Amino acid sequence: MKNLLSQNKRVTVSLDTHLDYEFRKLASQKFRFEKGWYSKAIAEAMDVWINYNEVGILTGGITNIARLTGHNLWSMLKNDFNHKYQHDNEDMLNDICEYFVDQSPYIENLDYQIQGEDFLISADTPLITQNRDCFMVEELVDRCTVPLVVVLRAGIEDITHNTYKINSLEFGESNQIHFKKINSPLSTIEVLP
Repeated sequence: MKNLLSQNKRVTVSLDTHLDYEFRKLASQKFRFEKGWYSKAIAEAMDVWINYNEVGILTGGITNIARLTGHNLWSMLKNDFNHKYQHDNEDMLNDICEYFVDQSPYIENLDYQIQGEDFLISADTPLITQNRDCFMVEELVDRCTVPLVVVLRAGIEDITHNTYKINSLEFGESNQIHFKKINSPLSTIEVLP
C-alpha cells in the first residue's frame, strides 16, 4: 500500500507575474532545468516556509531557522564549487572563505583556525570598523557576522559531522567567532534536497 503523504498532488495557484518570474529564474539556475525542476523548487520553497513558520512563529526562536538556512546555503555553495572543481571538504571551506572575501565589500580578510575540536573564525571588516560614523554595530552583525556564522558553521559541521555552538563573539578591528563542539548529534539539522 502506498503512503498517502508521499503521493504528488497537482494544484493551481495564482501568483504575481514578477514574483513567478524571479522564482523561476532562480529555480532554473539551481536545478539546471532537470526534469521536474519547477516542482522541486516549489516543494523546497514550501518546506522552507513551513519550517520558518513552525519554528519561528510557534517556538519564537530563530536558531533552527539559521541552522537550516546555513546548511542549505552551504549545500548550494558546495554544489556550485563541486561543478567547477573536485576539492576535498577542507579545500572547499578555504574556497568558500575566499568567496566571502571576493563577494563582500565589507570583509577583507577571512581565516579560520582549528583549536583542538573547536574552530575560530577571524574576519577583518575595516570598512565598517573604521567608519563608525557611517555604520552601526547592527550593520556589522547583519552584513558580516550572521552570514559567516550560518554558512561557515554549516560547513564545519558538514566536514566534521559534529555540532557546534557559538562560544564567543568579539567585535573590533578583527572580528572573531569561536565555535565550540558540543556533544549533540548533527542529525537535528535537515538539509533540503
